Amino acid sequence: MDPFEESIVQLVGGVLELKPAAYSVLRNIEGAHSIPQWTSLKHVEMIIALEDRFDLEVPEEAIMTLTNIPTIVKFLRSQDRVV
Repeated sequence: MDPFEESIVQLVGGVLELKPAAYSVLRNIEGAHSIPQWTSLKHVEMIIALEDRFDLEVPEEAIMTLTNIPTIVKFLRSQDRVV
């Protein structure tokens, strides 16, 4: 996993209030439904955290698709938000 992807894992793990040792779960999940902490409220918090961190607005149609690390990374890269 490259440093950018790892930074997304840390951001999402922080929003979900996971212990760093549990971040490995995020790297391998298929979707938000796979992790109990990823509730609808936490999903909104994660979207806000991404918007704040990368200074962007996630389009409404993309919000519900950002349910795992690869999809989030792909979306951010498509927005030229790799740092």
